[in-house]
Amino acid sequence: MRGRVALLGDAAHAQSPDLGQGACQAIEDAVVLASVLAAERDPGPALERYDRERRPRTQAIAHAAQRQAELSHKHFQAMTTAARLLPPTLWRRQIARWWTGCHPPCGDRESRSDGPAVQVQNPAKADAQGIPVV
Repeated sequence: MRGRVALLGDAAHAQSPDLGQGACQAIEDAVVLASVLAAERDPGPALERYDRERRPRTQAIAHAAQRQAELSHKHFQAMTTAARLLPPTLWRRQIARWWTGCHPPCGDRESRSDGPAVQVQNPAKADAQGIPVV
């Protein structure tokens, strides 16, 4: 942020795609910016508040994405080999945890006959989006 100009999304905090958070961060930026501009009459203080509120989170996510990129690149062969050796029920459970943003236990319990139950926040929405819930 400089003066009466603020950047949002990748223009403000470009990051590697390893966490898939780029678009999410841009949406959060827009929501916070709209909120502070609605609350403040003067854009200067509003933009300063926007920067104070967003900077810690966006920097933390950018650093986490960078760490994930380094880990993925450094250990790619080992990770792909391990993923191939995992039983399908286990990797489906792991995928469901990340796709739903839920680390069990939370939300409603959904079970399937092909594996153990996994906690998901909204089973109907997860099924509609093709999220593998086991």
